[in-house]
Amino acid sequence: MTTYRLFGKAVQPHTLAIATILGVAAGVTLLRMGPKNNKRPEITQTKLPTKDAKDDVNVEKFLEDFLKDNDSIEKK
Repeated sequence: MTTYRLFGKAVQPHTLAIATILGVAAGVTLLRMGPKNNKRPEITQTKLPTKDAKDDVNVEKFLEDFLKDNDSIEKK
């Protein structure tokens, strides 16, 4: 049977598996037993930045121009 060498000692694979499972379970248990923080962060509303009309992108115009250019390329 295959064994692993840890710190100079032979360790069986099933022992490593059990130790891993117990370590994860202990970590989760310790985290759950920690201090309870029932305070929720305060949510405040912020004003969204307003955009000028010149900053807006006209998607419809962009698509129309793109399709016109695409049609002219396909016709050639």
